[in-house]
Amino acid sequence: MVFICTRGSIFILVYVFALRWLEVQVLLLAATGDFHLGIKGKFKDVFTLENVERCVRSLEYFPVNVFLFCGDLSMARRYDDNVKHAINMLYSVSARYRFMVVGNHDKWYDPSLRKTLSTPYCLKLLDGEGYYLEDLDLGVAGTMGWYDYSFSHKADVELERRERALKATNMELKKLEAGLRCIEDAGVKVVIMHFSPTPETVRGDPFIGLCGSSAFMELLEAYGVDYVFHGHSHKCRDDCLESVVGGVKVFNVACDKRGFTPLLVKL
Repeated sequence: MVFICTRGSIFILVYVFALRWLEVQVLLLAATGDFHLGIKGKFKDVFTLENVERCVRSLEYFPVNVFLFCGDLSMARRYDDNVKHAINMLYSVSARYRFMVVGNHDKWYDPSLRKTLSTPYCLKLLDGEGYYLEDLDLGVAGTMGWYDYSFSHKADVELERRERALKATNMELKKLEAGLRCIEDAGVKVVIMHFSPTPETVRGDPFIGLCGSSAFMELLEAYGVDYVFHGHSHKCRDDCLESVVGGVKVFNVACDKRGFTPLLVKL
């Protein structure tokens, strides 16, 4: 076999070797969320299949070690072909590990699908679990989270609604703590949620009271979490998508807020 060396082939070889070198030298994490596939109404021209596919394809040329999806994959109410197509898109991301949580709009999900997603999709759906990735010395835990109006004026919320929200929040807190216990010894601790653990990354959202709960941040700080990724808020200010709270780096990765481009973080 004769290999003809051209300027173009040399560039390709250098590019491929550079990617392989990066895989060894850099731990690269990609995070996104809130595809809302199948949405109706005024947002149907925002969360289009074309935009979502572009978001996923943009990762083709990066040596991603860990891919995270932060919920609200599809607006479907059952596990149909549209959901399967969306999951196949997540599976197409070339990453060693893939994790996701569900969001409040993922009505298609029920716990019986967990094994279906894990095999053959190699996609771990976190609902209070934590995984220690020994080869990366990285721990990943996650749950959907919830809201308790702690980001807004509680006096504006009727007591019954607050009590229901607090009950759901406490259930999610217990799940998250169970997952965090599984990754206590990891060198780097990462958490994915759908709702935010802090008001800092959802500032300006007119529905900020429904965006998350500060109780999660207390738990994250107590367990020494390094990074948190969430979505859910689409109307927050563009200048508050990232924040550091108590030493925890928090990122809002709702795809429309980031131009349908996943966030890449070197760890």
